Amino acid sequence: MARPRKKRWPYISKSGRKTYWLGFRDHDGVERTKSFASAKAAKEWADLYVSSERRGLETLRRFLLDLDAKDTNCSADDMTLGEVVQLYFAFNASDTPDGLSTSTFHTYRYSAKRHLLGHPGVDR
Repeated sequence: MARPRKKRWPYISKSGRKTYWLGFRDHDGVERTKSFASAKAAKEWADLYVSSERRGLETLRRFLLDLDAKDTNCSADDMTLGEVVQLYFAFNASDTPDGLSTSTFHTYRYSAKRHLLGHPGVDR
């Protein structure tokens, strides 16, 4: 495999925004494209790509799929949205030292119960 190459460098959209596109081959040998907001970010990513490629295909696969970050944050992947919302309210209750104000806490909790957790509201 080779170093990622510049595909559209820079690509300027109709609005005038510049993006920098790199072409590369993934761990399965499939041609892929990735875009970046700056040339510096693209070059840093290309350097990381080359270093992970030199360590082997498994390392390249883990880099491209970002599996190392997922492994360190695995506890967040196992939680449902309802559990995350309840954890948020447990740590930001109005009676905790760094918590929300009472009215803000009640407003957030009401909205979360009604729209995120699926608790029925009052029908008028």
